[in-house]
Amino acid sequence: MADQYDDESARASLRFLVHSAASLAFPDRVLVGGRNVSGAYLYSFDDGSPMTEEAVGQLDQELKTLMRIDVPIETTSVGHAEAVAYFEKANMRRSVALLRSRVTDRVPVHTVSTGTSVIWRLALLGQQLVPRTSTLAPSPPRLHSHHAQLLVAFGSGTNAAG
Repeated sequence: MADQYDDESARASLRFLVHSAASLAFPDRVLVGGRNVSGAYLYSFDDGSPMTEEAVGQLDQELKTLMRIDVPIETTSVGHAEAVAYFEKANMRRSVALLRSRVTDRVPVHTVSTGTSVIWRLALLGQQLVPRTSTLAPSPPRLHSHHAQLLVAFGSGTNAAG
């Protein structure tokens, strides 16, 4: 249960899963952002396309599937060239730009594997994530379309309506 992890760890894990779900639901688009707005997080697609209610529904389903299938969330390091190649193929231009400005032998990444897809996100902040996707199932985020963007509210005390 997520309660055994600190709030920061659970929120970082949920943000990672939101990005992972978006990568699975929309492989040709990249979810960006995560700016904190009144305790919730605001995301958009990097191509500027609006976040429709249909897209929110697809993302919500993918997120619930990730939590249901109970797979490990791992943090590892990969070679710099391997990381650049992965993020280029995933069309994650911001991650590639960051990697090119911070060349190191090894790059820390958070990963989740569904059996058919492996999703990476940079893990440069040293955040500890929960060990499995199902750990987060008791407190799933609430997803809403908000002014053509995605608003993700975490935990029962977050007010996403404002």
